Amino acid sequence: MADASLALAERRAGDLKDAVERLGQAPPSGRQLFALRAMGLLVPPGSAGILPRMRGILLIVLLIVALLAVGLGIVELVALPFGGLSLPAGLLLGLFVVLAALGVAAAVGRRRRDRARDGAPS
Repeated sequence: MADASLALAERRAGDLKDAVERLGQAPPSGRQLFALRAMGLLVPPGSAGILPRMRGILLIVLLIVALLAVGLGIVELVALPFGGLSLPAGLLLGLFVVLAALGVAAAVGRRRRDRARDGAPS
């Protein structure tokens, strides 16, 4: 039990899977292990050094820039037939597009989770 708790706290996906299997429980799914690996890259544990923490901050900034670039690209493609937009206006509208997409994804995810929770045997 301590191995599983330690592996989860330190975000070590492989060790967590082995520890949970040794306990006789079902191992985490592939998606859960992927999320744990991603969390370990983006938000390293407190025991990590300065380089993993800097890497996490850099990856979060790059993720935000990539999302804004995708939003800007969508807005510019839609506005192009109408004469296009300036960069600041495109970035602002791109931010709104990204926020709307994330909001829709969160709402759909919650509905799916609630539907699965209601249909699951207790």
